[in-house]
Amino acid sequence: MLVMHRLISLRLFHMKYVSYALFFFTSKITFYREICVFECLPSFFSTLISTFLKFSSQFGSHQTHQIQLVLVLRAVRKRFDKEMDSNLNVHQKIVEISLKNYHSNENPWKLATIGSVGRGLIATRDINVNELIFCEPPLLIGPVGNEKDDLVCSLCYKPITETDKCSDCSLPVCPSCSEMGRHVECSFLKSLNLHGKGSLQMVRSLTAIRGLFLDESEKEVLNLLQCNRTGDIVNSINNLLNEGNESSENARDELIRVASVLSTNAFQIVSLSNHYHLNLRGLYPLMSLINHSCTANARYCTDTNYVTSLYARKPIKMGEQISISYAKVLWSTPSRQSYLKLTKHFTCKCSRCMDPTEASTFLAAVKCFDRTCSGLTLPIDPTSFVSAWKCQTCSALSEYRTVLGLQEVVSCMMKGIVDNDSIREIDGFIGNRLLKVLPVSSQYVVELKMKIATINVKDLSISECKLVEKCCQDILQLLDKLEAGECTLKGLVELKLFQCRQLLMETGKKSMTEFESNQQRLLMNAWSILKDNIAAPANLSDTVEKYVLCKIQNLIN
Repeated sequence: MLVMHRLISLRLFHMKYVSYALFFFTSKITFYREICVFECLPSFFSTLISTFLKFSSQFGSHQTHQIQLVLVLRAVRKRFDKEMDSNLNVHQKIVEISLKNYHSNENPWKLATIGSVGRGLIATRDINVNELIFCEPPLLIGPVGNEKDDLVCSLCYKPITETDKCSDCSLPVCPSCSEMGRHVECSFLKSLNLHGKGSLQMVRSLTAIRGLFLDESEKEVLNLLQCNRTGDIVNSINNLLNEGNESSENARDELIRVASVLSTNAFQIVSLSNHYHLNLRGLYPLMSLINHSCTANARYCTDTNYVTSLYARKPIKMGEQISISYAKVLWSTPSRQSYLKLTKHFTCKCSRCMDPTEASTFLAAVKCFDRTCSGLTLPIDPTSFVSAWKCQTCSALSEYRTVLGLQEVVSCMMKGIVDNDSIREIDGFIGNRLLKVLPVSSQYVVELKMKIATINVKDLSISECKLVEKCCQDILQLLDKLEAGECTLKGLVELKLFQCRQLLMETGKKSMTEFESNQQRLLMNAWSILKDNIAAPANLSDTVEKYVLCKIQNLIN
């Protein structure tokens, strides 16, 4: 312990890691599930030993202490690995129980400890593109409760009016669900005695409240998941209980625990396909164990029954880790890093994040601040928020504060256009304002191109339709550069490109022979990606059916 104190005084280790080591010495490696510290420790002991030996000359004549510490740490690491293996088996068994009818011994994956990232999924055989890896029902699900979300029933998630409420607890519930009897959360919400107050906090807290009513095996699954006691749902729980009576304090600790798990692991479920904005959060235990990569090899989608499915979006080799992206694929590295740090509490250092050019897409780039130079300026270290930026042409350096100031100006400029649905105005804003300060490759420009690509082509003019076509092509080329594979965004853009070209062919502005051979490929690929996705456009099935019938009619004729 003398050596440990010396390590602390030399500041060779972060205090958090030292506290983890002290915890192991004093607790005989007891698995402490509440804070799940093992997630970040697999490489800790080897780092501790190697760093300790590197700086051993600074410890004077304490060679005996040095040898003792190394031996103890190696023994602890061995004990730790054994504990992790045991814990892994528990996770495997409980996750299989949670999957119920959705699990099979033939699934092409296994749960494993992966280097320094903790638990994860490994492919047990080669997996083909678009192959289903597994399906999983939600352990918990409920509305997010943002102020801008459409008001929906808390049980069936169909649109309701402000007057549709439970007569006992005031929870937003449609008349049909209300007639079916009391919902499981009713007694708890009624006990808060809110008297009409905190209805928004009630909706925001609903998913966590449902965690109180899980059975014992389901709670065991939930308690094995990592949690961070931050996030909007944790704040909502505190606000809701503060407005309730004192009897609600008995459930505070358990609710905060559930909310913390949700804040760390829940997936957002968004759908615009039914002409209203549905925004839910769902907890999927197995899905939450899949690690992140900005160059992910798998995609997930949720169907209308809120069962989430995982598909390969690239070929996955046996022994390769299965990964998904927690961030949007067209975000630049600084944007992804900010999001991951804020919401998931880690820094990604994948191959894309370590490449300032992001496979030559230059999504993060700004124009050189020297007006005589036409070069692009990029961060020297994309994973650092305070990294200097360097021009790729003249090598001029810029402070991160300078770039941040420019980005804040651009964000203010875009506030007036993000809710605009006029293609001409958006395109004019890009050409007349954005491109004055940013390159065409910038994430801000790409975001507005995405907005153009999502506008309904049905009532567009020919020139506007051609602009949508151009934006779709640009985005697909960008996804190819990023090697994004068969991701959800690709399916959405391919469907829009198909619809756009169909309209141009019907109006005679595109020849049938020019695009007909490519149209079928676009539609079938979009269908293979989006067919089970609640986020897919509502007219997807109709579009496919209409196209197939048209092809059959042409063959008959």
